[in-house]
Amino acid sequence: MANSQKATTQKRRSGSKAAYAAASTVVGLGLVFGAGAPALAAPAGASFGEAAVVAPLEVSAPSVSVDPSQVTTDGGTIHITGAGVAGAAAARGWFAVKLDKGSGSWGTGAQPAGSVESNGNYIQVTNESANLTDDGEYSFDVVIPAGFTEGDHTLHILGDGGYAPTATFTVVKKQEQGADATLTAGAVTVAADGSTTVAVTGQGYTPGAVVTPYFDGEAVTFKPARGAATATLTVPDSGSFSGNIAIAAGKAPAGSSYTATVKSDKDIDQSVEFTAAPSVSSSLATVSLNQTGTFTIGNLPAGAQLTAFGVEGENWIEGAPLTADESGSVTTSEITIPADATVNAPVIGSFTVDGQAHAFTSSLKIAPDNSAQNEEGYDIASTVIEQGSLYQVAIDETTGYLYVSSSATGEGAGSILKLDPKTLEVVEKSSISQVDGTADPVFGLGIDSKNKLVYGTSTRDNGVVIWDLNNLQAAPTVLADTSTHSRDVAVDQTTGLAYVSSSAGSTVTVFDGATKAKVGTIDLAATPGHESFTPVMSLDLDQATGKLYTVSLHGKEAVEIDVRNNNSLRYFSLGETDNSASGVAYDPVTHNLFVANQTSNDLTVVNVISGQIIKTIPVGSGALNVAYDPVHRLVYTANRTGGTFSVVDAETLTRIGNIEAGQNPNHIEVSAAGVAYGTTKDSAGNRVFAITSKADAKGAHTAVTEESATADNKGSIVLDKSTVKPGDTVKVSGLDALNGQQADAYVASDPALVADDATVADGTLTVTVPEGTTEDQHKLIITNTYGTVFGWADLTVSTDTDDNGGSGNGDGSDNGTDGNGGSDNGTGNGTGNGDNGTGGTTTGGAANGDGTLARTGADSSLLLVAGGAAAAIAAGMILAARRRQH
Repeated sequence: MANSQKATTQKRRSGSKAAYAAASTVVGLGLVFGAGAPALAAPAGASFGEAAVVAPLEVSAPSVSVDPSQVTTDGGTIHITGAGVAGAAAARGWFAVKLDKGSGSWGTGAQPAGSVESNGNYIQVTNESANLTDDGEYSFDVVIPAGFTEGDHTLHILGDGGYAPTATFTVVKKQEQGADATLTAGAVTVAADGSTTVAVTGQGYTPGAVVTPYFDGEAVTFKPARGAATATLTVPDSGSFSGNIAIAAGKAPAGSSYTATVKSDKDIDQSVEFTAAPSVSSSLATVSLNQTGTFTIGNLPAGAQLTAFGVEGENWIEGAPLTADESGSVTTSEITIPADATVNAPVIGSFTVDGQAHAFTSSLKIAPDNSAQNEEGYDIASTVIEQGSLYQVAIDETTGYLYVSSSATGEGAGSILKLDPKTLEVVEKSSISQVDGTADPVFGLGIDSKNKLVYGTSTRDNGVVIWDLNNLQAAPTVLADTSTHSRDVAVDQTTGLAYVSSSAGSTVTVFDGATKAKVGTIDLAATPGHESFTPVMSLDLDQATGKLYTVSLHGKEAVEIDVRNNNSLRYFSLGETDNSASGVAYDPVTHNLFVANQTSNDLTVVNVISGQIIKTIPVGSGALNVAYDPVHRLVYTANRTGGTFSVVDAETLTRIGNIEAGQNPNHIEVSAAGVAYGTTKDSAGNRVFAITSKADAKGAHTAVTEESATADNKGSIVLDKSTVKPGDTVKVSGLDALNGQQADAYVASDPALVADDATVADGTLTVTVPEGTTEDQHKLIITNTYGTVFGWADLTVSTDTDDNGGSGNGDGSDNGTDGNGGSDNGTGNGTGNGDNGTGGTTTGGAANGDGTLARTGADSSLLLVAGGAAAAIAAGMILAARRRQH
């Protein structure tokens, strides 16, 4: 809209603004008529009477403009603005407005309430209705009726004293605007109360158009995911919009097809067809294995019969069908979810109406067993925190103190809490973060040990707030409008840079703790092929390497950001299904990335070296956040809808614990000491938990010795050859359970690391036997990267090296010298006295009677070779000792 039009708009009365907002955005036309313009005849039937004598007013020349200057054949509202009303024109007290010099009819349609009165071929507008001012200016709205022919038309403003300015407007076919507009339907969702929402997406609409949803001939509303419903939406500059059409309960019973329509003030009306489904709710908080509860199926036509309800292949209702009551609902008797039901299987059913069968799939899915598991294996402590809506917890590893955020909007909003890690008691409450004088709730947290800061995300104000760790009472630094819907914080303790995710966009924003300023943005959707990476959720940064990991809520991807290497990116697929990936935790020993999925109630495990999905682990309903315990080799998840913290073995990748936590576990973080701290948003009292495994600490790596290989862990690995020479390669198979992951290989007697972090592919691994490995019976031991033995096999190392050999005739000690052409059999009880000779070959060495090993036939000329072998083995030992630096 032109600036002049904006200024005009600001003069309108509030009653006319709404009508104008729905009109087309076009350039207004203004025509100015000089003195002496011929007066038009008075409207037929009009009685003007005697003109009163009034003092002349200082007013501008007669003029009129209209905005918009274009309407469709369906009609529309036009705002009229004019000037120059003086003398008799003002004294008479009203105007007449004609269409096309009176040849066009206004019809009987209603004009804006309290504004004008239609009298067929003209409209009578009082001075008051026209907002006439002392300087002769006026403004009011009129409604152009539908059915006008395409082309230019005129509006005449008639008054006494020769006042008769004219303005032109154009009528166009409606389909000429937004001719490419399309509307498509998405998911149809039925709430427990039977209300229905239909997701729609519009494309090709006129930017600025106002769209209104209709159902069954009545205007309804758009219902956002959060916030209040709205009667209309305004199409953005892209010409595309999305919304959820809200339909009241009982208006669209299941089993029939319906039509929803979106009307636009600038585009052709578009409709979508949809079929309503039943609503399904349960007395169970989560529909988990082994749980017992009832189910209510609603939004059915009265009298409909529920004939089946359960999961694929199993009907949970027995006997005669259940009949819906007058409200369209039916409640089952108690049902126990079978222990062998498939996790994530949808709850389905069927019903009949008038003999016609209908099948449906509900939004409920079978969740993992939500009952407590192995709680006795953990020390569990918790305390109620008075501050509401606890969100996240962060740990200051330099002091051990905990910091807890709160997204509450009431008392205590905008502050964070400092807790004693042992007692979980509140030690200190920070100053309040404020934006424009209003307390600003804090969501995500991150500790900057380098600069002694604690970051909080001010999600609702799109930024961060920064407190001084050494002085929480000092006013914090607030950086609003720096990161769209900021969520999580991860701080690089080496560089002092903080990284903040955007849960409403595709970016990670970078802040410098030294300057407390925004210094950069990383757009994760800017890489070709990854445009759908949005929104950005949890963050986990490997402090040793500077690799930052995060996930997209709906993009079905995770990403590695090398923040110390120009923010280079590596993406990892999370599969074909959108599981609402949210939490992320990295295990630097196995190189496995654990991703918590809200809608599939599980963890996706991705190996960041191979890029492969290693396993999917059911954990708990609504798995929201995840953290890795490096001390006990565990992974913890916060299961928001399940009300539990689950524990997963990072080696076996199985759930080994489930700890009851009450309502809405929201976050979990693990200290360097191996204590897991979690928060809950519980209506009975927000809690902070401390959970410690009672198992012995394992650490990052278990040392491997020859004794590590036992009969119990021999496994079923297979070597492609059992006898090799130094320098040969051996292909190991039978490693299918390690596919896509890394493994280590050792040659023992004295263990030499011969494969370090080697990726297993197709169940196989190829290793090279080091040069200088002694001729002997060895074991080839395969371990995971923690050093836990996966399996082993016997391996013989032999040489074909010629030497100056002879028979050894010793007294049981290895004293014989090589005889000329003699075989060094190492047998006999005398001292070896053979003459030195050439051409002797070692044909074997039998054990002497005292149990010592016989000579292998190496003479003094081979001592250098033996020394080289010892050096090679020592080098392998050193490598094994130093290798865990990743």
